Amino acid sequence: MLVYLETLNKLESNGVVVDLERCEQYWIEKIIEYFESKPFVLKMDPSWSVRTAVAKLVEQAKARQREATGAQFMGTMMQHLVGAKLELVMGPGEVDHHCANTNDQRADRHGDFDLGDVAIHVSTAPTEALIRKCGQNLSKGIRPVIITTERGVGTADGLLENQSIADRVDVIDFEQFIATNVFEHGRFTTDGRKNAFAKIVDRYNVIVGIVETDPGLRIAVDAD
Repeated sequence: MLVYLETLNKLESNGVVVDLERCEQYWIEKIIEYFESKPFVLKMDPSWSVRTAVAKLVEQAKARQREATGAQFMGTMMQHLVGAKLELVMGPGEVDHHCANTNDQRADRHGDFDLGDVAIHVSTAPTEALIRKCGQNLSKGIRPVIITTERGVGTADGLLENQSIADRVDVIDFEQFIATNVFEHGRFTTDGRKNAFAKIVDRYNVIVGIVETDPGLRIAVDAD
């Protein structure tokens, strides 16, 4: 920093007009880029519930999203964590993954993930458009499943009731969806849960590296 300031002073002394506000803005942008490129951190504190660990991870994405207008870090993270879990359950090559910004309205796609006769929709905030999509799934003989936030579960249930299809669509809390897998594959032991979590994160990072362009979406595991 001292060398940088000395350089600016030399430029000024040589008659070069330095726009300090522009310099300041440049470095602010670089600092923002630096922190946005850093991975999210999954802290595996043994005193936390599994759901708490997942919730705190998602909260990081939500916080970063508030600072970056137009970015959908939270929804992207949720979609690819769901995809990672599904792939670990179904096996390699059995799950198609798409960039979170890819529209699922194409004729060959019924949801974010199509598995057998099930269309899985991952949403941070269910909307009427999503409920209409579920209705279209049902009309084609496809069983829709909505995976959303705890608050989103109540919203989805209400919207489904309005369309009289609440008893035909499964709505699952995202945190519970991940936590259940961690317990089952971890065989209900501390080390097992850590390993199960690590496997989901490892697969998540591979998926993000393939279908997304932002390295800041990666997740690092803090097992201490």
